[in-house]
Amino acid sequence: REEALVKNTVEENIAYWDKRIRERDDLFDGVLWEGLPSWNRYVDEVQMQHLTPLFERIESSHRVLDVGCGTGRLTFRLAPRCREVVAADSSPAAIEVCDGRARELGLANARFQVADVTRLDLEPASFDWILSVTCLMCITDPKQLTQTLGRLLGLLRPGGHLLLLEYTGTRRRDAIALNLARQEWLQGIDATGGRVVRWVGIDCGPLRWLIIKYYRLVRLVPWAALQRLMERLPIAVLRPLEATVPRLWPGIAWYSLIVARRREDGPPPGSSSPPPGG
Repeated sequence: REEALVKNTVEENIAYWDKRIRERDDLFDGVLWEGLPSWNRYVDEVQMQHLTPLFERIESSHRVLDVGCGTGRLTFRLAPRCREVVAADSSPAAIEVCDGRARELGLANARFQVADVTRLDLEPASFDWILSVTCLMCITDPKQLTQTLGRLLGLLRPGGHLLLLEYTGTRRRDAIALNLARQEWLQGIDATGGRVVRWVGIDCGPLRWLIIKYYRLVRLVPWAALQRLMERLPIAVLRPLEATVPRLWPGIAWYSLIVARRREDGPPPGSSSPPPGG
């Protein structure tokens, strides 16, 4: 498992990510897989294949919220499209990086804050789009996760969209991550007044499981050039498969893109029912 998933407390996890981000020039390496640059860029490529068509629907008058923004991998793609993007992350080091990059780029419409996604202090019904990429799955309490889904839906304006790109395979629990099965995500959205308008699998889960095992062996290779070559080999196989297989067989995916909206007949914004399977 990734080292971050076996920390004992949230505070230890934040300290871990702070350390990684401060010690690395490669920002993908700081927030994705440690020491696997080719794989990180492939993961970003796959995610963007699914996110870009939705990002293209963002209008210049829209406000966007990016929760769990990390070092701004997605925030800085969103900013040129909208009136304002608000980005939050629990890692102070990540927000420092984002503030610095925003100044370098001269972005006046990007606002960053150190904040826990479960306790965001933002005005209800004030965002047109809310994005969470592998963020909410790190909430370890089922009730708190459901409540957070309700609060995020409550931050949407009428007609707004919640975009979730999260682990949705079989339920599993790590020290600081609760990964729900896909049906539990859908039930949680429904229970808090949301309506799922689209979900799609984005990866070949079983193959990725094998590749994770393979990369553990790659890291044992003493020659950096050979490591890089070995790192690229699975990507050449996966790229055409993940462009087609999850569309034909979405149940194979570990990760899904879920698009949700608020139901007009749903619970009041920010409220929640008992958590699915909690």
